[in-house]
Amino acid sequence: MNAALSIIGEHRSGLPEYGRLVGVTHGAQRPIAYIVAVKEPEKPVQLIKRVIADPSALVEDRGGVSNTLLRSIDLSSGQHVRADRV
Repeated sequence: MNAALSIIGEHRSGLPEYGRLVGVTHGAQRPIAYIVAVKEPEKPVQLIKRVIADPSALVEDRGGVSNTLLRSIDLSSGQHVRADRV
């Protein structure tokens, strides 16, 4: 596992989460995870549906990511990246 991914959901700093982990599943394929730097919890799924996923894909919020992770991969507000490419 990538070292950056090991800090997903870590809240030790007491800071609020500012990103989400979003999973996209196309049919019977394995899910693809995206790290999305969006503060509002309902918007990351909408962003991924609009930008990446086809209409038949299952797009799910898989949980929060820490500010530490977002900083470590240099992800700014509104940006996203595949989790397996960081």
